[in-house]
Amino acid sequence: MIFLGASPCGAGGRAFRGLLCGTLQTECLDYHNEPMGAAEMQEIIDEWIFRYENQRPHEGLGFLTPREFENSFYSSEHPAVS
Repeated sequence: MIFLGASPCGAGGRAFRGLLCGTLQTECLDYHNEPMGAAEMQEIIDEWIFRYENQRPHEGLGFLTPREFENSFYSSEHPAVS
C-alpha cells in the first residue's frame, strides 16, 4: 500500500490510523449487530480490506482504487522511489 501524506508511523500517523479505523467501523463493522467470534470478525475485516484496496474508489486518489493508483504510478516514468 502506498501512503501519501502522513506516514502511519510518523507524527501524523495517529490521525491516519484514526481515519482508517473510523472508516472500517462505519463501512464494515456497524452493519453487523449480532455478536461474532474472532474468526468471523477477521473474515469480515479481510473482505473489507480487499474491497477497500481493490474495488472502492477514493476521492483523494482521483476516484481510483488504491490498486489502480499504485499501478498507474509505477507504470509511468518516475524517478526512483525510496
